[in-house]
Amino acid sequence: MRSRSAELLGAQEPTLEVAPRARSHAGDEAIDLAATAGLDLDPWQQHVLRRSLGEQAGGLWAAMEVGLVVPRQNGKGSILEARELAGIVLFDERKLLHSAHQFKTAAEGFERFRQL
Repeated sequence: MRSRSAELLGAQEPTLEVAPRARSHAGDEAIDLAATAGLDLDPWQQHVLRRSLGEQAGGLWAAMEVGLVVPRQNGKGSILEARELAGIVLFDERKLLHSAHQFKTAAEGFERFRQL
């Protein structure tokens, strides 16, 4: 979690973005839920959630896969935590998989998620 007084550095909008059209977005609900749980997302993280949680007519996800290229230690894990929390609480998803290159990284992510 970032200090409220910390100044945001870097671009808050992607240089390149490809996303399918969506009729509605569940991203704002996921962002609100994360904030309620104490996870305050930066504007670029909120943007990723909004775009990745676009819905087609009938309620299906517009994007079945989401890719994100961001350097290490820049907040990708927080996006995953917010998405996983929304999956459990808002979307009634029964199976969620969180993977990482190293077990230690996955275990740390699980512990942060459990604390939410």
